[in-house]
Amino acid sequence: MTPKQLETKLQLRFPKQEVTRLAVVLLADKSLFNYFIEIFFRGEGLPKDIAAWVLTHCSDLDPQFVSKYHSQMILHLKTDNNNPTKRAILRALQDATIDPKNYSTLIDLCFGYLLSQKEEVAIKVFAMTVLYNISNDIPDIKNELRIVIEDLVPIGTAGIKSRGGKILSKLEKEL
Repeated sequence: MTPKQLETKLQLRFPKQEVTRLAVVLLADKSLFNYFIEIFFRGEGLPKDIAAWVLTHCSDLDPQFVSKYHSQMILHLKTDNNNPTKRAILRALQDATIDPKNYSTLIDLCFGYLLSQKEEVAIKVFAMTVLYNISNDIPDIKNELRIVIEDLVPIGTAGIKSRGGKILSKLEKEL
């Protein structure tokens, strides 16, 4: 696949199977993946949203490969308000080993997402998990995370109640 074909493909809606196939192609071609990640960071509209979906699949298939881009992704979160982009990055980070140099940025961003009235449920759910995972290295944030989740759960959606309840159970054992 050429970069031009990739750009064309990202302008179309297609089924999940095709997203998975595209993720496999990208992971097999480092230069094409580098071009793809540029599209992800600079794109707009549908191509950017499709790229976010593809990035999620790339991360699921080969988290180690995608981890090379974590620092860039985290910096990108600071300036990009696109919900599919935030969702894809946080989803990729929720199961990842994060470089401690990125902790402070992620802590600020994720608490901001949890406290925002405007954030999507998926973004809040992934932010909870990212914060919980960081709290294993920085225990000082465990109590603040517990307080925020306790405030969210009673008024939250099913997703927030489910993930929040699981994280609260873990936190109660640790605090």
